[in-house]
Amino acid sequence: MNPTTPQKNRIPTKTTRQVPLDAVTILKYLIGTDTHIETAILCAPSNLRFITSDAALYQAIGSLKDYDNVHTHKIAKLLESTIVVPQPKWPLTHERVEELRSLALKDNAGQLTQ
Repeated sequence: MNPTTPQKNRIPTKTTRQVPLDAVTILKYLIGTDTHIETAILCAPSNLRFITSDAALYQAIGSLKDYDNVHTHKIAKLLESTIVVPQPKWPLTHERVEELRSLALKDNAGQLTQ
């Protein structure tokens, strides 16, 4: 082997773990009802990568209300640390928005937080 030729895989690399995010999880992150999700996304370690569909992202963002007071840096950080894959989308109905918000506003014990 030529000493000037770089060797592939000379240094072991960490395995990147992919964590799926559904619409409810994204909505919880955006409105701040789950500190574990928020911390994981805002402080995402290099060996952790989130994955979601554009349909889930669309449903979560479409379920936000004016009074949720979502900071744009949270959306930017979500997009920075998440792989977004295409998926067919259907119109977001009022009923689906209410369903997502109801699930997102419950704490881990199933109690409403607002």
